[in-house]
Amino acid sequence: MTNAQFIYRMRFRSFVDFAFRELHPDESLVRNWHIDLISEVLNLMYQESSSGLNRVIFNLPPGYLKTHICSVSFPAWLLGRDPRKSVLILSEDPEPAFEIQERCAELIGCKRFRSIFHRARIKKASRSLELDYGGGIRHAGIGYSSRHTKSDVVIIDNPQSLHSLDRIKPEHFADIGRLLKKPKEGIIVMATRPIAANDLSSFLHEKLSGLGK
Repeated sequence: MTNAQFIYRMRFRSFVDFAFRELHPDESLVRNWHIDLISEVLNLMYQESSSGLNRVIFNLPPGYLKTHICSVSFPAWLLGRDPRKSVLILSEDPEPAFEIQERCAELIGCKRFRSIFHRARIKKASRSLELDYGGGIRHAGIGYSSRHTKSDVVIIDNPQSLHSLDRIKPEHFADIGRLLKKPKEGIIVMATRPIAANDLSSFLHEKLSGLGK
């Protein structure tokens, strides 16, 4: 393993840059302090989840790479580090969540990723992503009836827009913690944008410490 590969494996902030180059080879990533901050928080969550650092909301406008960092890079990096982990990606509707899962599969399946994370091999990639060691990624839409298997990590990506303020209620999130294998230790990350004074982010800001209990 080269020095660069070791850094991508051990430092999530560097992996975010690597993932962007792999998925967007014709674009340039504009560095900003918020990318460093989000990446550092997620790095600490992976390392210190058993200590209680396992619930976070990132509330940013569109165009700030929150989906790339939180919903694509973080699950891929986490599964690279431990391919036994399971991740559930939730979004407003099933299709956006599936598109994120596909981006994760594209990243995990690329040659350079496999040279860094030797054990993260895709066993099956269809409606869900399965790895050889038993981990993987599933997706679902919030408020849609579907069967869930408990996961180690739940990623909630852009869960609400103006047209869904009436459809998606805070009550839909009452059981999010129950989707975790270990409710007190499992990780919940929400990457969203401000919508209105009564949006989901505002509600969960008050309830965050209770999620999963």
